Amino acid sequence: MKDWQFFFLPEAVPSEKVLLMLSDAAAYMVKTASNLTIFYEHLIHCTCLAHGLNRIAETIRMQFPLVNKLISNGKKIFIKAPLRVQMFKEKLPNIPLPPEPVLTRWGTWLDAAIYYANNFEDFKELIFEFPETVSKSIQDCQSVLEQHELQNNLAYIKSNFNSV
Repeated sequence: MKDWQFFFLPEAVPSEKVLLMLSDAAAYMVKTASNLTIFYEHLIHCTCLAHGLNRIAETIRMQFPLVNKLISNGKKIFIKAPLRVQMFKEKLPNIPLPPEPVLTRWGTWLDAAIYYANNFEDFKELIFEFPETVSKSIQDCQSVLEQHELQNNLAYIKSNFNSV
């Protein structure tokens, strides 16, 4: 056994028997797997499916900046604003508050986009009841909601990425 093999495999395992490396999809892991194929010629590198799905979700988010702006400002409107939350609950009693997606929690952005697709008209009506001078997030949200492209983007996300 060669010295470098002892570092990776302390017991005597022939290099042709090392077949699979499972890791996340970080660039350094992909490069490491590529470099290890020099020593383990039959090595197959598989990246984690969850990481792959997260990358897909991130790509979707980047393709829809209007939706991203709606989601970002939509959650800000109700954070630390009990009067707005109360108004939301009074006007839309059967609809939950908008989700608060966190980029490090995979899939929450897509869930938020689908929420806005499902509740677009009700949410839009409520947001335009708020005076735009109250906060920057309300002003930005109203501006985005006026874009005709937004509803089409939300419908596209809902119909094509609902199961991601």
